[in-house]
Amino acid sequence: MSNQYESDKLSNQPLVTVIVPVYNVANYLDRCVHSLTNQTYDNLEIILVDDGSPDDCPAMCDKWANRDSRISVIHQTNAGLSAARNAGIKQMSGKYVAFVDSDDYVTNDYIELMLNEAQRTNADLVVCSFMQESDDGDGLQVENHIIEQRSGNTKDMYEIVSNGFIMAWNKLYRASLWNDISFPVGKVHEDELVFHKIFFKCKIVATTSKPLYHYGYNAQSIMHQKYSLKALAREEAWIDRIDYQIRFDCTKSISNNLGSIFADLDFAATQLDLSDSEVKNNIKALAKQLADTGVCKTSGIINRQQQLLAYAFTTMPMTYIKVKKLLNSIFHIHVQRV
Repeated sequence: MSNQYESDKLSNQPLVTVIVPVYNVANYLDRCVHSLTNQTYDNLEIILVDDGSPDDCPAMCDKWANRDSRISVIHQTNAGLSAARNAGIKQMSGKYVAFVDSDDYVTNDYIELMLNEAQRTNADLVVCSFMQESDDGDGLQVENHIIEQRSGNTKDMYEIVSNGFIMAWNKLYRASLWNDISFPVGKVHEDELVFHKIFFKCKIVATTSKPLYHYGYNAQSIMHQKYSLKALAREEAWIDRIDYQIRFDCTKSISNNLGSIFADLDFAATQLDLSDSEVKNNIKALAKQLADTGVCKTSGIINRQQQLLAYAFTTMPMTYIKVKKLLNSIFHIHVQRV
């Protein structure tokens, strides 16, 4: 009788898929997976994507799958974080989906509270606050707080969520949002490149101020490595976001985004070899992408100085970058990345 009750109970609960990309995180994987198998919400599909990890992770994933029938494992040749998440998306069966990085973990009621909020508000996307901490969990403790809000007004919600919460994790998505969207393979800042595409498909977005997600600061992660040409993907993401903001008439933060682009380009000018043909091609491509948004021609959205900077960069990108590098050198300006 109890087995039938549990079966009926599960059948009335929507399946939630949790996708965990796994690479070289043997010291953290058990903590992450344990936090998922120990959830107060039972009807889970947990997909561990072993992205060709060179350590003990492949065997650890298989061991977890043998212990819990809700866990399945994908083993693939190393192709990067985007490809790992995409593999999980292709296999997922849930009505909702969450991404959890394997060096992070979540509170035991993470899925239950996020799903309750999604069902209560009929939200397509739910975002929670998160706790940032050091590798061992005993050092740095910083709560990244988001205000409690739910709305069908995408303009208002965009300003809330885009301010420091554009990562793929700390969110519960209606799975159908991902039907025609995937993470860009081979790119860093992949979260930033897809955030706006997902967000502007949502009819209702909700947030909860509870810090349900624990983000582990991992000094070995790609986000903390030396600046390289690949880092220009961040500018690509910002520019694409501006394009979406203009299209959806969500222009309040465009000026701030443009300021971030110029600040990051200043930093790139000090870090990259501007004589390299690949660097030149990438910078020119960014200039064209920015010009195509039409932001240079907007009035009342960006200030006059930004209009002039945007015009200079989009019409003479390499000259703009070289002048910035020269000025930084002459005045010994120490440029930091935003």
